[in-house]
Amino acid sequence: MTRKQPPQPHDIILDHLRALRSDVAGVKAKLSDHDKKFGVIERQLTAIRRDIADVHDMFTDADARRMSVEERLERLERHAGLTDAIKQ
Repeated sequence: MTRKQPPQPHDIILDHLRALRSDVAGVKAKLSDHDKKFGVIERQLTAIRRDIADVHDMFTDADARRMSVEERLERLERHAGLTDAIKQ
């Protein structure tokens, strides 16, 4: 009957290193996946910021046009002499 040799210290260390290498590879794969997902999220946020800026510009333009129309209306009312009649 042969006796089984106890594991040598270098074999134990190599086994642990292999397990660590495997774990690190798994972590790297997950990080790579997360990097891709974050890239997608960053692009979507950039698009949303652009859309918000466009909406802001639209509101600013609309407000400027509204103010222009109000000023023109006031000038027309003054020219027609309607300002006192409108106030009553």
